[in-house]
Amino acid sequence: MSTQADLDAAQPSVTIHACLDYSALKLVYRANSSPVPNSAIKDPKVSTIATVWRYQTGQWLVNKAESGTDPC
Repeated sequence: MSTQADLDAAQPSVTIHACLDYSALKLVYRANSSPVPNSAIKDPKVSTIATVWRYQTGQWLVNKAESGTDPC
């Protein structure tokens, strides 16, 4: 969800609040694809806040990312 947008600034930016879901992530060894022991993720859903900037090329790139406080 976008919570703040400043598109008319010299450096246009948008702040995004998101919930990242890592519940399907499974760590495996590269060599043989076997599961990594004790690698289960304790909190698979993580709140995050990202600020993206629009550059002159038209690309939107992440400038800042931090942990959020909202529950997922």
